[in-house]
Amino acid sequence: MTNFKSKYVYPVLILRILFFLVAFGSVVMFICRAIPKFTKKHDGLEAFGLLICGLLYFGFFIIVFGKAILTQRYNISINNGQVVLKDILFGKHIVIDKNCKGFSLSSYGDNRAINNFKTLIFYFSNGRKIECPQFLYTNFK
Repeated sequence: MTNFKSKYVYPVLILRILFFLVAFGSVVMFICRAIPKFTKKHDGLEAFGLLICGLLYFGFFIIVFGKAILTQRYNISINNGQVVLKDILFGKHIVIDKNCKGFSLSSYGDNRAINNFKTLIFYFSNGRKIECPQFLYTNFK
C-alpha cells in the first residue's frame, strides 16, 4: 500500500482562530462598555433588547468559529496500511483501529454556489466524529 500524508492549509486555521478571538473580544468589549451606556441612555426594556441582540450576534460567530476550530483540525497520514489522524492544535495522534466504526465521503454545498466540496468523515464507537473537509487540504482527491 502506498504511504500518504495530507497537506493541511494552515492559513485557514489561523484565520479561524483570529476570527474567533475577534468575536470573543467583541463580546467582552460589548459587555464592558455597552451595558453601562445602554442602561443610562435607554429604557430598561430597550437596553435589554439591544443587549440580547448584540450577545446573540457575537455569540453566533463564537460558536461557529469555535466549532470549526475544534472539529476540523486533523492531518491524515497512511503508513503501512494504518490510518493515523494527527491533531494540529494539541499534537495527539489518533490511530484508526477497532475504535472506528467507519467513514464516509460526503459532499456539501451545491454545484452553483460552493463548487461541491467533499468531506471525509470518520465515525467512532463512542459517538465522536471527525470531519476533514476538502478545502483544508491541498492534496485532497
